Amino acid sequence: MRSRTRRTLVALVMGGLVIAGLPSPALAGPLAAGTDRYTTVSGKISFSQTPLPQGFFNPPNRLSSISDPFTGTVDIQGAPLDISSTAAMKVARLVKVRFSHMLPSSSGPIPIEMVALSVQSTHPITVTYGGGTSSDQWNVIVRLSQVVPQQRGEMDITRTSRDGGTFDYASLPVTPSYFFVQVGTGFVIPLDPGPTFVLSAFAIPWQDTVEKFIDAERRFCPSCSEGGGQVQSNLTASGGTVLTIKPALKLG
Repeated sequence: MRSRTRRTLVALVMGGLVIAGLPSPALAGPLAAGTDRYTTVSGKISFSQTPLPQGFFNPPNRLSSISDPFTGTVDIQGAPLDISSTAAMKVARLVKVRFSHMLPSSSGPIPIEMVALSVQSTHPITVTYGGGTSSDQWNVIVRLSQVVPQQRGEMDITRTSRDGGTFDYASLPVTPSYFFVQVGTGFVIPLDPGPTFVLSAFAIPWQDTVEKFIDAERRFCPSCSEGGGQVQSNLTASGGTVLTIKPALKLG
């Protein structure tokens, strides 16, 4: 028997979730709401559907040139959320991409919201000028927009066994901010807000048991398999954007 579960977080106060229609008391306990934290293993952000326009790149050493539209892809990896943290800097892969479950109704999908994101390019992108007659390179830093709020998406959780089940991120909108840093000069071009993209992923496993090394707030281990194993999951968006994530580990 497949049973659906709901989690709640009202006014940012930890709430509870009662699992209804389950056959034993052991399965009927609440699943606390909260924040799911992930490590960004790898990924890419595509500008194929939302190109950076002609002339967007205008560094002082290129004032006589006009940059061509950028329609390429930025290969990304996790970057520390707290750049002031020595521990985070030493363990850069343990970056948290967090999802907050907020204000669900009594039935239907659970509203969710991305509340933190920190990734950066694995290698510089190449920007061309004058129809490809010259080029330079730029590193890319990606965070959430500080100008506009994040839109809410939808999540659904299904229990398939005593110990866990699967969940779907049916829609997870992300409105990013970008910092393009010219290689060699350090000149920065910000873009906030950047074009919104909508991530989704389906049938991600979850478990009741949270191993002590997993950075989780409650009895819900996202992207975890039976026995506490970590599973890599792909969040994808149209145009080729993808974030590959796994459960975040505790630092220290």
